Order: sequence, then C-alpha cells, then structure tokens
Amino acid sequence: MDIEAGWRFSSADFSVLANDGHLPGHVSLVRCPEERRKWHLMGDELKEDDEGPPLYVTGLGMTFEEALVNANLLASHSLPIPEVD
Repeated sequence: MDIEAGWRFSSADFSVLANDGHLPGHVSLVRCPEERRKWHLMGDELKEDDEGPPLYVTGLGMTFEEALVNANLLASHSLPIPEVD
C-alpha cells in the first residue's frame, strides 16, 4: 500500500488489540525530510495552531490497512508547509 506523497511511515501501534479487540490501533505518518526541515523553520505560532500544517498525522483503524488508509486521507487533506525565505 502506498503512502501519500511528501509523507513517510513513522510508527504503528496495535498493542491495545491484544488486551481488548474492540479498540482501534493507529498508524502515524511524518513529513518527508525536506518538509520536516521547513516545518521546524516555521514560527511557533503557526506550529502550535491546531489549524496549521501538521508535522505528523495519525490514522485509526481496526487493522493496519484501515489505519494507513485513514492516515493517508488525513495527510492528503493537510495544509502544505509554507515556503521559508
């Protein structure tokens, strides 16, 4: 399964499924290295804005595939990181 352009796989956690099969696991994606660099150069106000461009996105699902699809969807709808002068 592909990952949204400009993003990389970061982590997955489905350990809660071993305890209770009714709870979803998650897959996290992080921006690619160049986008990460630009994100860290953004001002703190924009980084802390809940509506600003995220560094990570986390998708939920009962399976890895479901969570990855959800994370990809979140990544595809994320705001782009502004260009740094």
